[in-house]
Amino acid sequence: MFGLNMHACAVRSISSHAEAVAFYERCPVKGGHDYGDERPIKGKERSRQMNVRIRKSGEVVFRYHSTDVVTWRPDNSYVIESYASRSTCQFANSFIPAHHWLTKEGSRLGIGTWSEGTVHPVIRKVTVHGDHVETDAVFTRTVVNRKGAKEVLAATRYAEYRDWYNVMFPMIRDTFAPSWQRKWWAPAELMTMLNDPEQWHAIMTGHTGTPANVREVLYSDSWDQAYKTVRAATLRARKANNTWRSAIA
Repeated sequence: MFGLNMHACAVRSISSHAEAVAFYERCPVKGGHDYGDERPIKGKERSRQMNVRIRKSGEVVFRYHSTDVVTWRPDNSYVIESYASRSTCQFANSFIPAHHWLTKEGSRLGIGTWSEGTVHPVIRKVTVHGDHVETDAVFTRTVVNRKGAKEVLAATRYAEYRDWYNVMFPMIRDTFAPSWQRKWWAPAELMTMLNDPEQWHAIMTGHTGTPANVREVLYSDSWDQAYKTVRAATLRARKANNTWRSAIA
């Protein structure tokens, strides 16, 4: 998917309501339209998908397609109405302050630098006043519940199988069948086989035979016990990896 090129707009950031108004005033006027009415974005006059206008309340609104993506308020706060696309992020980033950035398909707003900044979750709308962010979203991710996962494994002969596998696998490594020839075992079937050492060779030569894969199958079959959801209001930018998702608080 091609990215949106905003370089022709001759603006890299907007840091205040006054700057937003000044940008509006530099944009070309459509014939016969009053001050405040919709204008095409300067440098993007041929695009019908983006424009800027000033509401009677004084708010300056930067619109992309059918979404009012960035709205600057007279109190120098701004509102982002996000839409899940890279182009929306690129559009928004031209009209918000430097060192503020919308990213990850519009699901995260960063403030600061990539190494030391703070990232905030975004679902639909977020309001920013200086470095203060108001959002009804939260970051979540699924992690192993160590206590519950230990109980899941303890109910099987997984530990014995793991030790057996580590001894036996090197002996068959060179004769191991290619992946498309290996058999898949259903979770319930695998659990039954795991408790019968006579079936361990069949597990080992199957598609999910490694101890790590067996463990994952066991955890998935007991998801509520083996996993838990953790939440965070914000993340440090350098730790905001893809294991985190934005969700409604």
